[in-house]
Amino acid sequence: MARYEHLPIWHDAMRLAVHLERSVARFPRYHKYTLGTELRRGAQSLLGAIMRCASARETRTAELERLVLIVEQVKTQLALAREVRVFASFNDFAQAASGGNPPAAPSFDLRSLVQPFDACRRGKKTTDETIRYAAHLLDHLLATRDALAGFSWKPSRSRAFVCTRPKLREIHAAPFGDRVVHHLLVQQWERLYEPVFIFDSYANRRGKGTHAAVNRLQAMMRSLRGSDIAGTAKPASAQCPQRDACAERRLVIPACAGTTALSALSREHWAPATSSGRMGWFAPQRRALLAGAGGNAGGG
Repeated sequence: MARYEHLPIWHDAMRLAVHLERSVARFPRYHKYTLGTELRRGAQSLLGAIMRCASARETRTAELERLVLIVEQVKTQLALAREVRVFASFNDFAQAASGGNPPAAPSFDLRSLVQPFDACRRGKKTTDETIRYAAHLLDHLLATRDALAGFSWKPSRSRAFVCTRPKLREIHAAPFGDRVVHHLLVQQWERLYEPVFIFDSYANRRGKGTHAAVNRLQAMMRSLRGSDIAGTAKPASAQCPQRDACAERRLVIPACAGTTALSALSREHWAPATSSGRMGWFAPQRRALLAGAGGNAGGG
């Protein structure tokens, strides 16, 4: 019978089997006798398949195919165990995913890639690209980790397509694997750049965004207590009481009104809008008045 103890794959499979025996003992009771049993049987089947491949000569090709199938089954079971969170700690899962070897500490370890993967697939679990990536999750994450640790990672070719809603535009979408790395880099760089951003920077920041920027702009517009656009302050008697009442009712000022609406406010020409639907500031009875205010502001 051929020797197999000297094969590296045998040592890795033995370490994996020993590690799973210890880890399954800490599984919850329900998963210990279901998924845990399948993991233990898969590791033991892996050892047996390696022995048969080493001893077989005429049927070695068929035995290798069975070995590959067993390896894929074990990896699928490990991914399922991670999804249901049955491992006592993430290090237990990382060691099992690394073939029983203790997790090393490179610049980008497996833990730092799993979190970006979860963030990248949020809201997109049913897309074809996400399903294909998750089907071989361990292979993709380990390959990405090795590429990043070895400074050999390169972005793949993006996919270009045209979107018509809400408007016609061209979009270049990066592959799912590249987006995982993007999320990882954002996590790393956010800690460096976030402290130096000004408060009124709203693009791609936590707690910011378009709606927060609009609310901030409206608050700043309402804070103009009778001041002219050029900065000339007016006495308190010249302030517009109707505008203060509007601020108390938190009436939303449309951004399309722009300088014309602000000019009407500063010149006390504004009046509460009637129930004219979405016209608001541009109701027919006020168009001429606002146009005149805008012309005066531009000419002055």
